[in-house]
Amino acid sequence: MEIIKKILVLVLIFIIALIFTACSHGDTDLSLDYTCQNTALLFGSVKIISMGNEYESFSVWNHAFFTDEEGQQFSATGMGMRPEEAAGELSIIPFGEDFQIIIEGRPLGGGWQHNFYRLIDDEWILTLRVYKNHRDYPHNFLFITHGLPAGEWEQVDYTELFLELLEHGEYILDVRLWWGNELNASSYHNFFRFVK
Repeated sequence: MEIIKKILVLVLIFIIALIFTACSHGDTDLSLDYTCQNTALLFGSVKIISMGNEYESFSVWNHAFFTDEEGQQFSATGMGMRPEEAAGELSIIPFGEDFQIIIEGRPLGGGWQHNFYRLIDDEWILTLRVYKNHRDYPHNFLFITHGLPAGEWEQVDYTELFLELLEHGEYILDVRLWWGNELNASSYHNFFRFVK
């Protein structure tokens, strides 16, 4: 039964990937006219700039939904990935004075979430979560959970340098966001590893 479930998930992922690939290459011979032309899939990228160098993220697909021409919505969920699973795939980025997290493109809803995991006693511990939701709040506000009990947050001004809240140590950053639009979108984990 488990094998059948895995096969079905892989088939669904393949179909979604086929749709996204066909749309991004303008191939509408697969009866994707509605999906491609009327929903304008938008994708971007996440990178870090540090010490004058640019670093691409290790991106892991997490979830997707798409809408057919009758308006019926379908979704699929990937396996996701935890920081400890991603650690072996990541090169360590040095933390320079010019360290910046760059999101190129506009995520769905304009929002994103940065989760900073610090390596403490051989475990990756979530030490800072920074969340921005453009849809519901003014663009200049973030929500942070630094030093607060689980489930609580504090609203701060966007101009505050939240990277200063990070103590010295080794970190994995997981930038979570959605690319696409209200009809067709995919969410991703974008991992980086750095030492401050």
